[in-house]
Order: sequence, then C-alpha cells, then structure tokens
Amino acid sequence: MGNLGRRLCEAFALFGFAAHLVGPRGGHMEGLGLAFHQDGEQELSMQLLATGAAADGLAALAGTLDEGAGKHLAYLLSSLRMRRLAVWCALPLVTLLAAAQEPGFRSLFDGQTLGGWKLVGGKGPGYVVEDGKLVCPADGGGNLYTDREYSDFILRFEFLMEPGGNNGVGIRSPLAGDAAYRGLEIQILDDQHERYKGWLKPEQHHGSVYGLIPARTGYLKPAGQWNDEEILLDGRRIRITLNGVIILDTSLDIVQEPQVLKKHPGLARASGHIGFLGHGTRVEFRNIRLRELR
Repeated sequence: MGNLGRRLCEAFALFGFAAHLVGPRGGHMEGLGLAFHQDGEQELSMQLLATGAAADGLAALAGTLDEGAGKHLAYLLSSLRMRRLAVWCALPLVTLLAAAQEPGFRSLFDGQTLGGWKLVGGKGPGYVVEDGKLVCPADGGGNLYTDREYSDFILRFEFLMEPGGNNGVGIRSPLAGDAAYRGLEIQILDDQHERYKGWLKPEQHHGSVYGLIPARTGYLKPAGQWNDEEILLDGRRIRITLNGVIILDTSLDIVQEPQVLKKHPGLARASGHIGFLGHGTRVEFRNIRLRELR
C-alpha cells in the first residue's frame, strides 16, 4: 500500500470511529443517530469530545494530501463536523426530552440558562450551568429558588456529589429566611463521609426532612455517581424515593412536639418555592422535572 493509501485508511478509520460514537447507542433520536437514554447528557458530552478530536485529526491529515485526495477527505470532515454540530445542539434538549417521556411532567431547567430561577443569598458564582447540568460549585452556593410557588407536586431530579457533598432541596419555602425552618428542607448529603461520622442526628441523613423526620439510610450511591431522587408532596403526605427505593413515606403531622413546631413554622405552610440550598460543596443536578398534583 502506498503512502496515499495509508493516509486515506487513517482518515477513514478516524471517521468511522467518530461515526460509531455518534451513532445509535442504547436508543436514538430519529434522523440524527444521537444517543438518548438515562445517562443521555453524559453520553452526548462524551460524543462531543470524541467527534471534536476526530475532526481535528482529519483536518491535520487533510493538509498532507494532494488536491484530489484532499477533496474526498474534506467531504468526510464536513460530514463529521455536521455530526458534531448535531450533538452540540442536542445536548441541552436531553433534559426537555426526558420530561416529555413522562406524562404530566415539565422541565424546570432548560440545560442552558437559569431562566425561571432566582438566586437568594448567593455566594461567589452562585449556581452555574455546565454541559447541560445545574451546578453548585464548591466556592459558590446560596439558595436557588424557582420563580413560581408550588403546593402539591412530584419533583424528580438526578444529582451527583463530590466526597462529603452537602446540599438540600427546599420545598414550600419562602424566599426569605432559612428554608429548613421557614419552609422544609430535604437533605442532600454524602452522609457516610468521614467528616459526618459520629455526630449526625437521624433526621440529618440524606433524604430526611431536615431536623424533623429521618429517612432510611444505605441507598445512596458513592460520591461521584449519579443518583435518582423523587419527592412527592401531596397535602400533608411526603414521600422520598432514592434510586428506586422509598426511604421516607409519612405524614408531616407526625411531628407533634410543641418545641419542634415552634422552631419549624414551615411545617404549617401549604405552598412555597422549590430551591437548591448550597452549603459550600460541589453538587451537580440534571433532569429536573415536576408534575403538579393540583
């Protein structure tokens, strides 16, 4: 095989590798061959990097070929770049499409902006959007609330924590004051990390209604892995499901102690904002969607 033949083989190999990555893997968006499944955002991000690397390799190779072979390679390069553009455009739509597959649910986060959200008491950069994810950086945080108030709903989302991660989901919360007391806070915490061992109260573990009602433990995935969570709030009933396991299902009215009720006036609220409550560690969120029950 001559030098030209070897170079064309290299080009086709690069193109074939990239086409394989952006082809159907675990499902597809018709006409584009883009992956779409539970980990769709991560998949598309990987494809974006892979197609970019392959395109750069083809572009470098094109400069070493003669005019005729270069035209053929230019066509391949153009096709690959179109695939890369398709992946890029599809990335922020994954969250919206995930919500569309669940009747009655709508996305609360478009994967591109913080539209529909309001930062209260922000620290550093607050919350940022990275590769279609809503991120609370370690040097950021504060409370990021929905513009709207909600009463009865099912909230679903995925989250990933760094080791020792700490955040929370505020529900039926006002914009002012501590959501854990003025509203309700569902704990998000890497509660098996060394920094928390030996001093956490039962109602401070992950999935608990903070300071009020403890959740079952042992169903949180290790730091660095994505978890699925669902919060159902229907009147006085609250149910928390973590990675397919119900870890809390009870009535808010089981809290009867006068001193606790006085400390947590948020227990009596019937509606309020939903928010992510940052506490100085990196926590990522995606596929945030909601169905109202009333």
